[in-house]
Amino acid sequence: MTTYVWNKIISLLLPMLVIGVISLLVAVPQSWTVLLVGISLLGYTHYVLGACYQHKAWLRRSNYWQFFGWSFLFATLSIVVVAFAVAQQLLWLVALLTIPYFVWHGYENELTLFLRTTVQMLSPVLIAGISLVAVGATLDAFRHTSAGFTATLSYYTATLVPPTKAMVIALAPYLFWAGLIGMVSGIALLSWYLYRTRTKAALWWCGVAFGLLAWFWYANPLPYVWFFVLLLGYHFVTWGVHYGVVFWSDNKRFYRYLFGHVLVVGGVLVVSVLLIQVTDRFPLGLLNNELFLAATLIHISTSFLNDSWLQQRLGLLVV
Repeated sequence: MTTYVWNKIISLLLPMLVIGVISLLVAVPQSWTVLLVGISLLGYTHYVLGACYQHKAWLRRSNYWQFFGWSFLFATLSIVVVAFAVAQQLLWLVALLTIPYFVWHGYENELTLFLRTTVQMLSPVLIAGISLVAVGATLDAFRHTSAGFTATLSYYTATLVPPTKAMVIALAPYLFWAGLIGMVSGIALLSWYLYRTRTKAALWWCGVAFGLLAWFWYANPLPYVWFFVLLLGYHFVTWGVHYGVVFWSDNKRFYRYLFGHVLVVGGVLVVSVLLIQVTDRFPLGLLNNELFLAATLIHISTSFLNDSWLQQRLGLLVV
């Protein structure tokens, strides 16, 4: 349990520290760019290394090609969705719908991590409360001006066609109430769970939830870029720290793990430079918002292939 607790503390406080330092040292909107570029680089290490370990696990299965085929299909569909959204200037809608999709992915991951580190089952009630708070806070953050900001130093809302721009403005009050209802519902669920169990985990997450609610009322609305980086950073750091601890006792595997991060960051930067030279459509290459969203959808969709419930429905539970 101690390992899990320290993982949660580090994965939550480290992104907060980085956000605070960058925001103090760099002015807006340049600080938003730095944060988005940094979280994109961290995200690609999470996506690529996760895919490598996932592929390595599939190689041990007798139905490897079935896993590969479904993975290819999910990845293709993710790319098609983003390409269609860009063509129809509906990327904001896909980004909005990705919030609950990402939270679902995080929900599954939290259950898996708790089981791996404590050999116990984490209460779905606890995770459901946390998920409601996260979704509510993110919905509210969409009202902030930085929600339309991209790593290309532009605002989507400034370049959208008038009907779409009007729709974004019209949704603002509904996002506030949806966010408030989500956060209050999540806090009520967490408080009820704390009252029933009186566990340290419930107390910790209740504290986090009430802290977010206080921020919600004070900021009105929450700075989207900050919360986006906090939410993704928490998820990425959680698994980065977890595997770092797992590999720590084996120097060869640990250094290979660190080298993998360096290799992915270097590869992303090289490909990005090449993309910049070829086209001005993606000024920051792979770090551009559209491409990173496509990579995010690919990662989430293909990661569900690790879960037994999907394997069973796709007929993949054959060793």
